[in-house]
Amino acid sequence: MIQAFKGMIPVIHASSFIHPTAVVIGHVTIGRDCYIGPGAVLRGDWGKIVISDGCNVQENCVLHMFPGKSVVLLKGAHVGHGASIHGARLGEDTLIGMNSVIMDDVALGDGCIVGALSFLKAGSVWEARGLIVGNPATRIKEVSDSMFSHKVEGTVLYQKLPNQMHNESKEVEPLREIPENRHEDFPVFETWNKRSNRYIRMGTSGNRKMVFKRFTVRDEKCAMKIGTDGVMIGAWASPNHNHKKTQFQIADIGSGSGVIALMLAQRFPESFITAVELEPQAAEQSQENFNASPFHSRLECIEESFQKWSFRVANDSRYDLVVSNPPFFHGKPKSPFHARNLARHDDYLNVTDLFDGANKVLSREGVFCVVWPVERDLDLMEAASHINFKMIRKCLIRPTPNHESVRFMAEFSKMQPGETSTVNVNPTVFTLETGEGEGRDFTPEYDELMKAFFLDK
Repeated sequence: MIQAFKGMIPVIHASSFIHPTAVVIGHVTIGRDCYIGPGAVLRGDWGKIVISDGCNVQENCVLHMFPGKSVVLLKGAHVGHGASIHGARLGEDTLIGMNSVIMDDVALGDGCIVGALSFLKAGSVWEARGLIVGNPATRIKEVSDSMFSHKVEGTVLYQKLPNQMHNESKEVEPLREIPENRHEDFPVFETWNKRSNRYIRMGTSGNRKMVFKRFTVRDEKCAMKIGTDGVMIGAWASPNHNHKKTQFQIADIGSGSGVIALMLAQRFPESFITAVELEPQAAEQSQENFNASPFHSRLECIEESFQKWSFRVANDSRYDLVVSNPPFFHGKPKSPFHARNLARHDDYLNVTDLFDGANKVLSREGVFCVVWPVERDLDLMEAASHINFKMIRKCLIRPTPNHESVRFMAEFSKMQPGETSTVNVNPTVFTLETGEGEGRDFTPEYDELMKAFFLDK
């Protein structure tokens, strides 16, 4: 039902679909390719509601406000079944989980994901790309690239749904018997099954594990789970190949579950890998994963801070390659969980400590490889220059062709006498997924990078 209120008539773009059982009242503006599901209520009687292009408001959601307030959904916002949005502003590409409540004057940053049944109290402000859960809600970590891509994929399905509803849906009388030729399958959703088959397998006991071609990684004890950043750098990082040696000494700093170390052990079969991990539970699980792998004789995990480990005399100039997916959040909201903060925030391992330690343990021709957020590029380069490192390789990572890069991988080496850090490095750009909706899949370049590790499709 579309209803005027005090002379205010809703404005709805022709490409959008409003289910006949939804109620849209008064000062409401709905952009292109939006979906408003059955039973949804958008009451623009006491203030305005703005639904930007590509948003969806699913079944039984309520959008309302106190007098004089507004509800604003920016481009690509995704509001799950039964959620209530009361006088709040949702940033671009946000996702609101089912039956969540978002109260007045909440400002939700771009790319945030709010878990189901969460309560965001009035006036709270949330920085971009936060995973927010609970009642009352807290930010527990950053939304990873793979998680964000998964969100975008789901939203694209809803952006296609209005056209499908206009052209392929109509009110009918029900059939009384099942016809012999009735379609039972939904082949357009094959991508979802393909994704679940290629990613993390969940054990019936609740233990998380990811099955690779030559090893398995469990991560239920780790605050930071296996993610795109880790597997990307595990497949990309390389020692200096200018010399002819094939047996390398490699260090994985902040190993977590040990997935990076295991990938490096597979790639360099004559090399020895030392993982360094401060958090006891993660260190324990890392060693368990090493022991269960075919590379166990070439892997060890040391439970110690990188700062302390790097000062040990036995490690001086010993390593050919140091790799790290480090804790790089600085000045961001913290989780209530100490282990998660260790894994994500740089309080215990900042960028200067990283380069200082790498400088101590790397050989003269050694390589330091790190994955890092684009927004802190300057911090990384300043720290490298301060310790006399130069960048030698860089790869920007973007989730899809339509999104900017939010992470990059970089390799550094020590500057030799007479060298400067002003060497120009032309970065490559790596796209994780391509297409949209049911057509989205991993890019050929990602499949090629991971073909030695991921199970076949």
